[in-house]
Amino acid sequence: MKLFRTIDELEISGTVSELTEIKCSLEKAEDGLVYVFKFDCSGSSMSYDNLEPELKVRVSSGPACATFREEDGVTISGDLKSIEVLASFFDFDTNASSGEHCHWDEACGSEYVSTNTIPMVVSVS
Repeated sequence: MKLFRTIDELEISGTVSELTEIKCSLEKAEDGLVYVFKFDCSGSSMSYDNLEPELKVRVSSGPACATFREEDGVTISGDLKSIEVLASFFDFDTNASSGEHCHWDEACGSEYVSTNTIPMVVSVS
């Protein structure tokens, strides 16, 4: 599973089973906790600038917002309902083909995704 990043976009790409693991973890999220997901940084970053080693998902308040800071890496923070909505974007059919994807930030209203978020695509590899 890989986490690609440019200055203004993220992409999480993995097998259906890897993406399902993230979905299941996020569906069980609890207020105030931080969930850390590890990614493979080997190989090419393709058309992206970087491969990131981890994603932190922090259950806090407000609509979900993906950010990147050199000292913290990639973090998504948001309230429980926003994190539940985020989890649904990791839900692909078991027979999904490579390349199938969802645009998280484009499919949700501002009550679930902050207008300040870095756009993110979740795709099947």
